[in-house]
Amino acid sequence: MATFLLATLALWLTWTAYFATREAATPREAFAYGAVAFAAQLVATELALGIAGVLTRPALLAALALGAIPPAVAAASRWRLSVLRFSTGARGDAALWLLVALAGVALAWIAAAAWLLPPRGMDDLAY
Repeated sequence: MATFLLATLALWLTWTAYFATREAATPREAFAYGAVAFAAQLVATELALGIAGVLTRPALLAALALGAIPPAVAAASRWRLSVLRFSTGARGDAALWLLVALAGVALAWIAAAAWLLPPRGMDDLAY
């Protein structure tokens, strides 16, 4: 469970960094676009592996890692320019930090529920 959570966090950060390096992106846009691209990649990967009949944890982690390479390479090539551009804009964006705080609370809530509550169905027992 922790491995999957760390892998999905890394994938979301990769997509957020990718969108943060685009010329016209604000921190709020990079956060939102990164979340949408991350969710789309996760759902598409799980759907493709499920249709192929090979949806296992190692296959999913490998496919997500391979899918994270292109945005990571693209973001790394432009990272220095973006850090300079975001160093002044991200500090005063109260709405962005509120969104980050709410996402943190939601993540803590889901993690606590997954850790403390008993399994409720066949999917919970399988994972």
